[in-house]
Amino acid sequence: MSKSNFENIGNPQSVEDFLNFAGFLLKEFKNPTLEAELLLSLALEKDRVWLKTHHDYLLTADEARKSREFLERRKNHEPLAYIRGWKMWCDMKIKVSPDVLIPRDETEILANYILGNKSELTQVRTCPSPDLNFSRDFEPKTILDIGTGSGCLAIFCAKNFPQAEVTAIDISPKALQIAKENAQTHKVEINFIESDLLENIHISPLFRQRGELKGCLNKDQTPPSPRLILSGGTSRDPQNFDIIIANLPYVPDDIEVTEDVRKEPHNAIFAGEDGLDLIRRLAEELKSREISFHELWLEFWTAQEKEIKKIFAGFSVEFLPDLSGDTYFAKITLEK
Repeated sequence: MSKSNFENIGNPQSVEDFLNFAGFLLKEFKNPTLEAELLLSLALEKDRVWLKTHHDYLLTADEARKSREFLERRKNHEPLAYIRGWKMWCDMKIKVSPDVLIPRDETEILANYILGNKSELTQVRTCPSPDLNFSRDFEPKTILDIGTGSGCLAIFCAKNFPQAEVTAIDISPKALQIAKENAQTHKVEINFIESDLLENIHISPLFRQRGELKGCLNKDQTPPSPRLILSGGTSRDPQNFDIIIANLPYVPDDIEVTEDVRKEPHNAIFAGEDGLDLIRRLAEELKSREISFHELWLEFWTAQEKEIKKIFAGFSVEFLPDLSGDTYFAKITLEK
């Protein structure tokens, strides 16, 4: 079937016609048949089993238009998650757009590490992970998610630690808008703050007296309600967070990535010559702002393990593997 014939919506095309054509057009992809089926399933709002049993079904003009639109976008290497507008992550449907990094399957493992030995889940399943061998001797009350993006990790924490006050920060106002929408969808309350790392989180003299940590908002943002002021621990330690999550960009600038990944926000992926610019800045800001924590969780590239150890010299750094056994995560605590 020629492309010109396919584009002529005056001639109805069948499911089989579209799959054959799309498979041909996507022949350079790893699995063109699967790609074609996923695109058509999305356009028709049917599952792939339905497609396999309805080869002769004729697409309506609107279905043909939508299918061609999705096919063109995928041919240009736009990630399927952006075409769908969502990604399933830890059994949650997370809205995404080109303004946010698509949640990675590997980060589900980090989420499960953070969950620790908590045996009772609320609405989120235990995501895949290696065996968990640690337990914490405290119940998290304050959680800070730095570089929240779509908000997936913050939402995961809000669901699984319902007693905790969760704050999520990001430098991108567009990313924060997506994260807020996801929080509303999943019915969790999270304090969102636009901030370049810890820049807009500081101790206000008024709230220092009350033993509270306030997230300072930009002038065009609505001040938080008293419910959303960060308690930051006890009145004697107003700058303490029980858990800090920093799933920051860590890819070195000279690393070649796939065409699909190049469609995602550059500053959500790359971070300097060795990929650790933001993690170094975070370590410095935690010290200069005297913000303490019980646990700091990082995701990074396995080749950066030694440098992570140097950056957090003076802390206890526990490296944790992904499902393949490679080191991609770190749990950082005070030296015992």
